[in-house]
Amino acid sequence: MPTTITAVQQSAVVAGTCVRVAGVAMSAVFADPDDSFLPVDAGARVPRQAFYLSEKNLATTAPWSGIQVVSTLPASLLAATGDDLVVVGEYAENFNNSTLRLTASCGSVTRVGAATVPQPAVVTIAQVGQTGGSTGCPPTGAPWVDGPNAEDYEGVLVRVQSGTVSAGRDTFGLFEISNGVERLQVSSSFGLTQSPPVGGVVNSITGFGHFSFCRRKLRPRTDAEVVISASSTCGAAPRTNHLVVTELGVTPTAGEFVELWNPTAATLSLTNVYVYNATFLSLDGGTNCLYPFVVSGGACGTTFNDFNLRFPAGASIAPGEFQTIALTGATRFCSVYSCAASRPTYEVAGTGQVDDPLVANMLGDFDDRDVVFGLSDGGSGLGLLSNAGEELVLYSWDGTSATVQDVDYVLWGTSTTYRTDKAGLPGYVPDTSIALQRPISGSASTSTTFQRLCTNEGLERRTNGNGVTGHDETGEELDVTWVIQAPTPKAQTVGATP
Repeated sequence: MPTTITAVQQSAVVAGTCVRVAGVAMSAVFADPDDSFLPVDAGARVPRQAFYLSEKNLATTAPWSGIQVVSTLPASLLAATGDDLVVVGEYAENFNNSTLRLTASCGSVTRVGAATVPQPAVVTIAQVGQTGGSTGCPPTGAPWVDGPNAEDYEGVLVRVQSGTVSAGRDTFGLFEISNGVERLQVSSSFGLTQSPPVGGVVNSITGFGHFSFCRRKLRPRTDAEVVISASSTCGAAPRTNHLVVTELGVTPTAGEFVELWNPTAATLSLTNVYVYNATFLSLDGGTNCLYPFVVSGGACGTTFNDFNLRFPAGASIAPGEFQTIALTGATRFCSVYSCAASRPTYEVAGTGQVDDPLVANMLGDFDDRDVVFGLSDGGSGLGLLSNAGEELVLYSWDGTSATVQDVDYVLWGTSTTYRTDKAGLPGYVPDTSIALQRPISGSASTSTTFQRLCTNEGLERRTNGNGVTGHDETGEELDVTWVIQAPTPKAQTVGATP
């Protein structure tokens, strides 16, 4: 029956059906070690010949758009990358890996010309990797849990651009990469010779999504498709396990925003999370405005172009999700960054500003600046985030406890007047001293933002701190773990690791 690769991959036909599909060859023919047969003389198993086929007329590969073609026939397959082909084969699940199998009764490959080879879709290890599991397969080993798009990209050429090498090459020619939570094997099925060191940084790996022996894999076609650096400035620690700030837009004023990311495998409540930028020794008649003093009712964020924000009731952030806060409103944010695909998640809606009904409003205290919101209250009207330098703090407080907990702490600029050290305050251990705190290096421009490069917070001290997970959040060497790059709101920093 005539059909499409996408329909086959989406189970529109049942296994065992003889189908005819058109597509473009994405690889040359190779001997597949995961699909072999016993010869008639019962000698050693012989790998079957295979190649990968994709839907045509795609600029970039898409979910469900590729499939492996495997021959059970004794004659050699003939296919080269870029061939425009019509393939007749039997749809099969080879140990849960989708294939078109060329058999004596249902099998042919016809070349009708040449076609453009699609570029690989960029995916993350979180999307196509696995969690849990053990070295064996059930029932002898613990089960592996697929990422949300692992099945979607089976048989499809994809590219992973971050992660670290978590296990070296084994006797089967496999090594493993990880983002600190999910894991993904890299196969030598096409003759890959690389043996990268554990801890190496994944700059880019391009290969076909594959499944065999309970594991999700990438199958690069050549050594050139595997680019791994020998070491990382981020250190060997795995990805952090709490909410973090991943991007700050400080200029232009209309484009000021904060980006948050949930790197964990669970949905995180934002009910008790505050976003703070108001470090002054005194405020409004002597009330201390350092964020730990919120427990005693200190008012912050009303006259100094600063803020102490809370999220709307019931707010949460899903696993792997990026969220943005438009500090001068969604309308202005969208005038700087394209909102065609995605608007900011939250906005600060001040007096005189057009309130975007599609974007939730942040709560709490903030300065209604005259330039931005049309209201004069003594503020300088230069925006909430100073271009020259400030601190941006995420902290958690349940409304009754005598102390707050740091969630993340970001500095930029060289002045020490906007840094916090809670040493000596009741209920806290000393933070990294103000003199030793290391801000992001450099200054952002109207075409760049501050962005987190190290998703593991680098060499930050992980014990005996005031953080929600026990970290000393004030001790991160931000001059190493952050970079200045073109804006990527609601997306991972290019080159981020692990």
